[in-house]
Formats: sequence, structure tokens, C-alpha cells
Amino acid sequence: MTVKTVRHLFEQTTLSYAEIRERTGVCEPTISHWKRSYGWTRPPLAPRSSCDVPLWRAGPRQKLSTLTVRLLAIAERMVRELEDNPDTDLDTLMRAFQVVKMAKLAAQGNRRRWAFLGPSRTGQQTLAQDQAIRAALKDMRRGGVDIDRAPKEALDLVIDANLPPEQDHPALRERGKRRL
Repeated sequence: MTVKTVRHLFEQTTLSYAEIRERTGVCEPTISHWKRSYGWTRPPLAPRSSCDVPLWRAGPRQKLSTLTVRLLAIAERMVRELEDNPDTDLDTLMRAFQVVKMAKLAAQGNRRRWAFLGPSRTGQQTLAQDQAIRAALKDMRRGGVDIDRAPKEALDLVIDANLPPEQDHPALRERGKRRL
């Protein structure tokens, strides 16, 4: 009976996970587990779990977490390839080592202050993006990563995770208002 009730509240109402927990007594992680296991979907305007938010809309912590997981997967794949290949060349070994360093730095988190608070000004978005890329690469160099030997796939992930959020994305605009 409880699973049926939770499913009804989850799929038919716009209640948050906390409100569903209050009504049914089932905790949020269990609701999330049932959602994944049974393939439940939320109504369009219902609040989402933070792990279900699209990456372009995710906050800095979620982006950093996703970046860490992806870099670790790349590093593990490269190490497996090195272990499977009996004659390993030095360049491949160094590239794998650079990815491991990048994953370690990403797992430590971003300790510097965010320079992109407040509304963007005209012409500042491109400048902010360039500064974010420079800062990400500078942090990698400070951490001992050799940018020239790091795989392009890993560098692209680091750069994407450090870009400032889009200010005028269609999904973030209020409904009914037109852009002039």
C-alpha cells in the first residue's frame, strides 16, 4: 500500500520529496530509489532532486561532483588499457598520470572565491568565460598537471565544469515574457 501511495503522490502531484515523506513516512532516499528502480516520472512543474537537474542548470557542487566521477572513469579506463598492453610507451603513461592528477584536484574542490556573482554586464559574458578557462587551467598547472600531456577529453571536462552559468538560457526565462 505504501509504494502505491508514494507512487501516486510522486507522479500525480507537485509535492516535494519532503512533503511526500511527511504524508507517507517514507524517507527521501527510499523515494529516490523507488523512482530509479520503477522508472517513475514527475509532473512537469514538480520540484526535482538535485541529482536529476540537467548539468547546464546544476550548481557548482553538482558540476564538480560530476567532473570528478567522469575524470576518475577516464583515469580508470586509461590504467586498464595500460595494464592490458604489455609494451607501454612513456607518453601514454604520462597522459594517464595527468588524468589521475586532474581527478585528484577536482575531488579536492574549488577553494577559490567565485568571481562571477551578480548580474552580468553587456560584453562581460565572453570575458568571464575566458577568465574561467584561464583560471581552470591555472589551477591545473598549480596542482602539477602538465596541460600539454593531458588528454583533450579530460581538459574539455574541466573547462566545461568551470564555465560561468548561462544568464539567458530559454529554460530559465519566465513564461509568457518575450525577449526584445
